[in-house]
Amino acid sequence: MKAIVFFNSGQDKNWITDWRPTADTKTIDWRIDGKILSQLKRSPLSADEDHSGSPVHWVEGDPVEPRRKYQLHVDGKPFYIKGVAYNPGHGWESGFNVLTRKSVRKDFSEISELGANTIRRYHPSSYDDLILEMAAEKGLKVIYGFWFDPKVDYIKDTLKVKAYYELVEKVVRKYKNNKSIIIWNVGNETGSLLKHHFHQPYLAELRLAYIRMVDSMARRIHEIDKGSLVTSSLEHSRHISGELNYLRQMATSLDVIGINSYYTEQVGALDSLCAKFLGDKAYLVTEFGPEGYWDLLYNRFDYEGFPRDEDDLADADHVTNIWKNYVGGKKGGNIGGVAFCWRERFEGSANWFGITDQRGRKKASYYALKKVWGDSTANIHWKSMHLIGPYSMVKSDQRYIFRVQNANQQFDRYEWKVFSEGTFRKIGSVRVLGKGELAEISVPALPGKYRVYVYAYDKSGNVITASRHITVIKGVFNQGI
Repeated sequence: MKAIVFFNSGQDKNWITDWRPTADTKTIDWRIDGKILSQLKRSPLSADEDHSGSPVHWVEGDPVEPRRKYQLHVDGKPFYIKGVAYNPGHGWESGFNVLTRKSVRKDFSEISELGANTIRRYHPSSYDDLILEMAAEKGLKVIYGFWFDPKVDYIKDTLKVKAYYELVEKVVRKYKNNKSIIIWNVGNETGSLLKHHFHQPYLAELRLAYIRMVDSMARRIHEIDKGSLVTSSLEHSRHISGELNYLRQMATSLDVIGINSYYTEQVGALDSLCAKFLGDKAYLVTEFGPEGYWDLLYNRFDYEGFPRDEDDLADADHVTNIWKNYVGGKKGGNIGGVAFCWRERFEGSANWFGITDQRGRKKASYYALKKVWGDSTANIHWKSMHLIGPYSMVKSDQRYIFRVQNANQQFDRYEWKVFSEGTFRKIGSVRVLGKGELAEISVPALPGKYRVYVYAYDKSGNVITASRHITVIKGVFNQGI
């Protein structure tokens, strides 16, 4: 709603009943007392109102653009989020990392050197005290998240919903005075992901129940912690406009709307979508990174029809483009962005996501982000690396040679791995040949989809990765190398 129109007239003759206040009354008097009019307050987003006590407010931008420009303030100063999703310690997908004071201090030092000022966490854990302590030590702010299961029935499973409420309140009360936390994030893509477990028409009711829960939690968080913002993260699906509209209307207690967006075609339209459907709310790009693997419309496919896992340099170029043009390039409409994610994660493939690999070695995307976040010397002088091997289906229980193409001279050490596709079980055996740039892979006896990975690294803590699908089938012989 942009405005309220008052019908300030005393000439209305459209009586709908026979009742009159007096016998000689001819018209309905809708006029408003002048004293009442003078007492009416303008919107809290009015341009001439003081917002010095609010952590986020809008400032005037281009007069021809109706979308307001937003500025986040932290510790009394303008603050634009340059964030990293810090995923270690968040389950098997992130490698079951055990976090120690030494490892977190090292990670946060490198994140600070990257030019980031914020980390994002997705759910409470036993590492919270350590992470918040190290964040304060390294001058990093924290987006503290709560993850809600998309398999939960948010209408009928009242005990689970009650447990979520209790968890949120308990954690917020514990950390409400922690100055590192600047945003509480209630929910990550849950409303959209419900579609994988429920069907229409019940799905629509369930999503409304979930949004009501999010709004109620945000309202309660504001009561407990008056100094922090509250957001909720959406999946940038083809239904994003409807979700934005629902949250704007029904989750009015949210200060900012978070969107996880990866594909160029989607993140490129994000600012205009938010301008159209969010009204007076700012947005935060709560995840961006390499092109995704989940959308058939936008995926790039390899020779066997699998989503193509781009090489590290292509990922670095993509991240650079996204930040320059669609995140930092739209500063004001949004209050920042969060790169996904710090460590490699078993999702899409074993090396699809990750600014660093599982051992903490820096990938090309680290230096790409470092450059767009302010360090002009952070150039990448690497060549793209690819794997050469069988180009079609291979016979089970056999051995095949794979080799690195375009090997970088400074990357003189190699690691080879084979995982089953989707389940990420480590299978087969690898015999490294030559200086490591060749490997003889023992193909599994069990037919199925697998992926071969190679990691080339140097003595400076950098790594470049490549992977390749193989399809194992009985009775079909290899057609070439």
